[in-house]
Amino acid sequence: MKSITLLAPAKINLSLSITGRRPDGYHLIRSVMQAVTLFDTVKVTRAAGNEISVRCDRPEIPCGKDNIAYRAAEQFFSAVGIPDSGLEIEIKKQIPSQAGLGGGSADGAAVLVALNRLFQAELPADRLQQIGLSVGADVPFFLTGGTALAEGIGELLSPVCPLPDCNIVISKPAVSVSTPAAYQAFDQSGCMAADSSDALIAALSRKNLVTAARNIHNIFEQLLSLPEVSALKSILLSNGALQAAMSGSGSAVYAIFHDRRQAEKAFAACRTLNSETFLCRPYAAGITESEI
Repeated sequence: MKSITLLAPAKINLSLSITGRRPDGYHLIRSVMQAVTLFDTVKVTRAAGNEISVRCDRPEIPCGKDNIAYRAAEQFFSAVGIPDSGLEIEIKKQIPSQAGLGGGSADGAAVLVALNRLFQAELPADRLQQIGLSVGADVPFFLTGGTALAEGIGELLSPVCPLPDCNIVISKPAVSVSTPAAYQAFDQSGCMAADSSDALIAALSRKNLVTAARNIHNIFEQLLSLPEVSALKSILLSNGALQAAMSGSGSAVYAIFHDRRQAEKAFAACRTLNSETFLCRPYAAGITESEI
């Protein structure tokens, strides 16, 4: 096998609390993450020579060593002891960047899965997750996907009952948020919001979408106070959403709907404001092989 094409899903944070900070500066979190049917497409091809190249259809995405996909390849080769190998990584983006949807981490996870197959390394899932953690805190989640409680810096993953099938509208406003800036806002505020993850997990175990939606929360909403986020939440809630919230450190907003027609109406309303608006569903997997 010389080439493989994979689908890398986005994620939303159904809950997100910061529980502390490690001596090395990394923040400790508690978050229920949910993969959704919004995908980047990542094609990885073995090539002659010993260079790793990354191409992306979005000019704003860096394609050098500061790209997570590039770093994932470097870390994989280092971990398995493969000498420098030529590699071409092509990324077709659908997941918005600087949105809190984990697109970069998903792409990095896709590269790890692809290389594990292309080089027949047969690394088990836990070893791939260790390598992924060295690249980015969210990378391990995307290797399994579905629904999980993430703790520590995001590397301690516990599967939880999935979000019941529903309609999810995601909209990314023009404003972007850098993750370091979001955590800096937390450090400056000293804010420690209540964590409703346990109530959310209990509702998921009962397959109670309404109660689960009531327990959705994200500490960064109160820390960042973005008018664009508040406006989107108002539109989504006025169109029948069970709940609306920002994902991750922002700035994308998502909403949960029982009714497909209400979701479609909300999607249309948000699309008039933001071109990066999507209608999705929960996704029970992580990195998936594409039929492309």
